Amino acid sequence: MPSPSEAHIHLDLAPTRTDAVTATLTGNDTVLAHAVLTSYGFRETGPDTLILARIDHEEPYCAAQAAKALEYAGLPVTVTPALQEEIDTEWDWAFHPMPWCTRAEVREVSAEAQEIFDDIGSGRLVIHQHYRGSRPPPASGRPPGQGPAPARPPARDLPHRRPGRPRGPPRPLPRRPP
Repeated sequence: MPSPSEAHIHLDLAPTRTDAVTATLTGNDTVLAHAVLTSYGFRETGPDTLILARIDHEEPYCAAQAAKALEYAGLPVTVTPALQEEIDTEWDWAFHPMPWCTRAEVREVSAEAQEIFDDIGSGRLVIHQHYRGSRPPPASGRPPGQGPAPARPPARDLPHRRPGRPRGPPRPLPRRPP
C-alpha cells in the first residue's frame, strides 16, 4: 500500500482544451507515475504536470487505461467527475473511413497513426515531400541521420509519363476525308 509520502495522481480535463487530459502529480516519489503516464502518451508540460492530447480524440479512453495501470502499480489516482463522464461516454465516429472495422480495430489503427504523429513531432521520423506533377504529391519518411533524402527519380520513370510520349498538350486527331 502506498505511504502518504508517495505520489498521488489527479486526472482532469484540460482547462483550455476540453479534449485534452491533464495529470497533476503530488508527493515525493513520482518517478513510477511519470513513467506510466508517459507510456500512455502523456507529455511533460511542467515539473509536476503532464498533458495528453491525441489526433484521434481518444484522450478519455487512454486516460482510463493509464488510471488502471497506475492503480495496478499501487498508486492512488483521482479522476474528476467531468473526466469520468467523458470516459463513460462511448462516442462513435459517424463518418470514419473504415466502417467495416470494429471499435477495437479502429482504436488499433488510430494508435498506429498517433505513433507516426508522435515520431514526426519528436524528430524520430523525417518526412520528405516530392512533387511529381501529381496531386497529392507523394511523400516518404525516414529516420533522421540515415543519409540524404531519397532522390527524385528521373522523368522517364514517373508513372504519369509513358516513354516516347511527347510533352505538351495532346495533338488533335487527324480528320478523315469526307
